[in-house]
Amino acid sequence: MGIPASGPAVPLPMAASAEEARAALPSARAMFDALELALRRKGAYEKLCILYRSEVDRGVEARRAAWLLTQIGELAALRLGDPKRAIEAFSIAAGIEGDGPRFALKCESSDKLLVFATNGRFYTIGCDKLPGGRGDGEPVKLMAELGSADVVQILVHKGGRKFAVASSDGRGFVVAEDEVVAQTRTGKQVLNVAEGVEARACCVVEGDSVAVIGDNHKLLLFPLAELPEMARGRGVILQRYKDGGLADIAVFTRREGFSWRTGAGVRTETALADWFGQRSQAGRLPPRGFPRANRLS
Repeated sequence: MGIPASGPAVPLPMAASAEEARAALPSARAMFDALELALRRKGAYEKLCILYRSEVDRGVEARRAAWLLTQIGELAALRLGDPKRAIEAFSIAAGIEGDGPRFALKCESSDKLLVFATNGRFYTIGCDKLPGGRGDGEPVKLMAELGSADVVQILVHKGGRKFAVASSDGRGFVVAEDEVVAQTRTGKQVLNVAEGVEARACCVVEGDSVAVIGDNHKLLLFPLAELPEMARGRGVILQRYKDGGLADIAVFTRREGFSWRTGAGVRTETALADWFGQRSQAGRLPPRGFPRANRLS
């Protein structure tokens, strides 16, 4: 007796719809929460920062993005010992929410703070005057007479260094740190700004090359020797713009390469010939992967 080649047809269950399949999978938020908890238990704070940054870059809603960036700032300041990273994260979070931590500095009560404002003035505040404890703090504008100006940068006074200062119209110069110390609450005028122009950036001079980037996302690198040292003034043209103005300035050492922070860490570019030029040129679009925030530090 022959054996049939196949048995009777057995009905198979229908495939789940796309919606049902997605519902059966863990949600992205649940996966994120589980990974976050695991990394915290392990003390893997660097990986935790990368996780938070990837979540921000994914395009979450503003309030959650601000919370994630604040977490990065706290981890960078308290666990990783990276104040620059903390300041960057706090600054972006403050820009999203309109208020919040903006600067993170390690200092002692005997130190002095140098506050650079959008009016081009430097103000000096003794750390012994800062409120102590765990309160909400006190606005800087109550400690110094900033008027309607906003804070651009806060640095701990060390003496002997040099700063590069720049305005929104793309002008700037180098000034000695000891020249910017103010003796009164009204501050000391250093960078002269015309009507409609404001001081935009200030950084410590450490290196032999200058990097400037505009609101138009164009980057220009040039030798530090082309930037004059002055005690006060408008400065020279750093970069030219058809639209917008200067966004940020930084000083670096060319042989070490130009570095910037990404969601995955720090990237360094050493092949810089395409962006190096002379002061007052327009520059060109930065390397692929450079952050759209137009921040150099």
